[in-house]
Amino acid sequence: MNDEPSLQDQLDIAASVTTRARTATPMPKWVPPVAALLAASSLVVVGSARPESDDADFWSVMAIGGAIFCVLLAVMIWVWRRERNSGVAPRYLLDLPRRRWQRVSLFLLVVLVPGLVQGFLDGWAHIIYAVLLGGIGWWVLERQRRATCLS
Repeated sequence: MNDEPSLQDQLDIAASVTTRARTATPMPKWVPPVAALLAASSLVVVGSARPESDDADFWSVMAIGGAIFCVLLAVMIWVWRRERNSGVAPRYLLDLPRRRWQRVSLFLLVVLVPGLVQGFLDGWAHIIYAVLLGGIGWWVLERQRRATCLS
């Protein structure tokens, strides 16, 4: 008894996988801007919460920001599961070949710059940071969408 597939079985498997990949639905065009908007708005709402204000006000604003972030997570989980179930395997940003300075500069932009700017801009730093992170998220998701786009 031979457990290995025959040559015809292997050709049938390859043909079905190719057909499934061609008919797969990639990420919809509306996902990158919506995800960026949700991420940026959740950061702005959480950044606008003031600990020195009333406890109920502070926690209600934090809950609204957390709810917006949960909507973002739900949308992204839905999109990723939909892609995986339809046969699309997207390339993630870490899978792409990058030079070390590009990875380090992205880390510096996302983590260190807002920490340095916070003291100078006072109340506006979280808004600038939110817009930056939203833009980076939009760019990454759009690149990922175009890399898996069939056209």
